[in-house]
Amino acid sequence: MLRQARSSLWHIAKIEQAVLEGGLFAMAMPRGSGKTTLCETACLWALLYGHREFVTLIGADEEHAEDMLESIKSELENNDLLEEDFSEVCGPIRALDGIHQRAAGQLYQGARTHIGWTAKEIILPTIDASCASGAVVRVAGITGRIRGMKAKRPDGKAVRPSLVLLDVTDWRSAWVVVPHRPLGRGLAGGSSASRSSTCLSPALTSIISSAWAAGRRTMPVKGSAKSACTVYLPGGRRKMR
Repeated sequence: MLRQARSSLWHIAKIEQAVLEGGLFAMAMPRGSGKTTLCETACLWALLYGHREFVTLIGADEEHAEDMLESIKSELENNDLLEEDFSEVCGPIRALDGIHQRAAGQLYQGARTHIGWTAKEIILPTIDASCASGAVVRVAGITGRIRGMKAKRPDGKAVRPSLVLLDVTDWRSAWVVVPHRPLGRGLAGGSSASRSSTCLSPALTSIISSAWAAGRRTMPVKGSAKSACTVYLPGGRRKMR
């Protein structure tokens, strides 16, 4: 139990490093060790403290991704401790009383809050004093439409994901086999076998590249460029060491 606790602290530290300083990490964790909870909590932490303004959560499929977003919505609506610390975010959301169609007309000090609340996206309230003003979290399945993600803020600024969190247990869906042309005719006159290689799917490669570029371009830290981060949390039966 103590070994598992130490391992969890190590994973949390790596995610914090990725959010604050940038990085690209792949972490394998056993089933039941809290991979999905870590992803959801990291997403909230990165947004509410203003560390990142656009986070993408990618699940094993669309249903899993939407379930993660529903969990985040529940925290924003029902977690009293979160509301005490981030009332500027949770307050306007709670004021909707679960009727999210009201968001279109919600005002704070005479200005619209621009809350977005759909099955695949949350846009946090636009409040001047909030570190998370207008921050976005969007979800997708790993085989879904994830290329070219971007969002437009109320001030007209277009933002792209600067943090990508993947909670995927079956990595076969993340990779594609790319066939190559035959090498030519063999020494005996017959055609030789075609080669092939395995690489990340184009859609997944696209969003990781976009996040990396957005982080390096827009988020300087201590005089250096902050790299965007992609954290992989694959599951499996692997034992912790």
